[in-house]
Amino acid sequence: MSTAPLARALAVLRLDARDVRVTAQTADGYGSLLAKTPEPGYQARAATMKIRAAACWCLVSPTRAPTAFAEARRLYEGLGHPFAIAAAICAGEQALPSVKSRQSTAPDDRAYGALWLAWSLASRMTAAGTALATLATPAHDREWFPAGQLGVPVRLYLEFARGVALALRSGDSWVLARSLPQLLQRATEPVRIAMADQYHWQALATGAMPVEPELLAIGRIAHRTLAPWDEDTLTHLGIPPDGLERLPLWIARMLEEPPDRPSRPPRPEGHPLPPAPASEDAAARVRPQRDAREPPSTSG
Repeated sequence: MSTAPLARALAVLRLDARDVRVTAQTADGYGSLLAKTPEPGYQARAATMKIRAAACWCLVSPTRAPTAFAEARRLYEGLGHPFAIAAAICAGEQALPSVKSRQSTAPDDRAYGALWLAWSLASRMTAAGTALATLATPAHDREWFPAGQLGVPVRLYLEFARGVALALRSGDSWVLARSLPQLLQRATEPVRIAMADQYHWQALATGAMPVEPELLAIGRIAHRTLAPWDEDTLTHLGIPPDGLERLPLWIARMLEEPPDRPSRPPRPEGHPLPPAPASEDAAARVRPQRDAREPPSTSG
């Protein structure tokens, strides 16, 4: 695999490849050790370590990332936590994890459910018409509740899922020009805040990870929906060049298009996309972070 995309991603994140590799190896090994203890508290910590390892493998050895994400998915699924869904998408899996009605947190369930629906659409497991019927529910104030580790409002995940369904049904990627950039911009805010603390960020000692699972899940869905795509495609959609918003799609491409796979044919000539609209201003505040990757212990 060419090192150019990895070097580009590391440069955007302002991280050193050697430090990232050491963290990946350490977290992976520690997660495997913790996973051998059946107590829920250890299992939760093991899952967090596997996610951290996978996030780092994405940047230094992407072929190792899906295995770590799959191991994290099994741990979260065993705990009944909906974060298993995000991990499953990152791992490229096609089976929905069984986590319903165990550690249910309504906003997270709704958000990750929307991500899975979009993933099943992009993976051609669900028809666009079926998905649109599922999503055709009246808007509710609760859809603005923040969800997951990144605190993104549920509404943005739902709008993205609708956009994916419409884009696939119409064959027009421009349909994603509003929902995808808006979702990526909001989801990268916690990462930007973490990067501002340069000392802890470069030591990989912040709550936000360099490749957050929700962001990578969005990237994998967008990659399959837009394919074939190039950098101009992302620019026309309003995704800033060489920004954090593009990183999930770069990583998704490295995970899905290894060097031994024939490259996709170029996008057919057609009508050019209209100028990209000005992206919406990022929200001024991000709610205090809880670590959604570590479910509370259920031991007595």
